[in-house]
Amino acid sequence: MISQRAKVVIGFLVGCTAIYLLLIANQVEQAQPAPTEQVPPSLFLVDAEIRHYSNLVGNLEWQLNSPDLKYFEAAELMVAEQPTMKLYDQSDLNPWEVQAGRAAFYRRDDMIRLNQQVKLFQELGDGEYQLIETARIDYYPNEAFAQAIYPVTIDSHFGKSRGDRLKLWLAREYYELQGNVETYYEPTR
Repeated sequence: MISQRAKVVIGFLVGCTAIYLLLIANQVEQAQPAPTEQVPPSLFLVDAEIRHYSNLVGNLEWQLNSPDLKYFEAAELMVAEQPTMKLYDQSDLNPWEVQAGRAAFYRRDDMIRLNQQVKLFQELGDGEYQLIETARIDYYPNEAFAQAIYPVTIDSHFGKSRGDRLKLWLAREYYELQGNVETYYEPTR
């Protein structure tokens, strides 16, 4: 038979073990935050319109409209939902008109990442145009340069092209398709 003293010791050890297990379980729950917790934006704008001018000469470089814009100050990040943009080169003539599902402005990198069915359209006059479509494009305003690393299609007044990647220099009005490029020309009348 077990003595009264042994029963007390066993009861004490069982109680300590239970408390220890509860403490460990509580620490694991606290160490893993709920997945729904997010850092709230520092600033939230509805129906936002932003115009960005160049630092050097004061020309309008780009204009953005978004029904939902959030700014996260700590990360220096601005996120726009369903944005429309106009990208200008040296003049206000023939700007690129951009549509995307989302735009993220990385201030530290001076880069705008447009993604989710990106379309860039430029009307050149006399019925001439260019339409570029891709999944994502990174735009560097200070360099007037854009780059896509996902498949790209270009539809224009003279034909259609596709490629794996794209480099676009806005100020030079020049683009370069790269990787598995195919082009179909339509005869002009």
